[in-house]
Amino acid sequence: MSTRLVYPSIALSVATLFASLAAATPAQAGGGDFTEETGACSMASVWDMKAKPVAGGRIEMEYSVDSNRLGQAWAVRVSNNGTLLFKVNRTTNGISRSFSVDKMLANRAGVDRLVARATNAKTGEVCRGHVALGAAGGGSGQG
Repeated sequence: MSTRLVYPSIALSVATLFASLAAATPAQAGGGDFTEETGACSMASVWDMKAKPVAGGRIEMEYSVDSNRLGQAWAVRVSNNGTLLFKVNRTTNGISRSFSVDKMLANRAGVDRLVARATNAKTGEVCRGHVALGAAGGGSGQG
């Protein structure tokens, strides 16, 4: 009878192990999926940046900052290998209290090291997100 009790606990432990391994799999696994990095900003906000190569020699990129505050103005700059690609202004919205920047970028030869820097105009908080896509589309996230 104790044997029957052991099997369910072992099965539950194995299922938990596989679930945790699946959750720890990097976003770039599975080819064509996003390479994603997240981190903390200089104050209380958090950033998330992801990118993936797409057809036509392009990179689909998304950068978001969650400050949990409504109506904050942010200045955002995105560069690739140190070259400024664009600048935009964003304001945190009423639903998620965050903002995002979605862009299609040129996929340059070699490694693309994308860096996004968002600065809060009022508080001076800085969020520096980064992600790297290798020549074959893989990424390390080190920017």
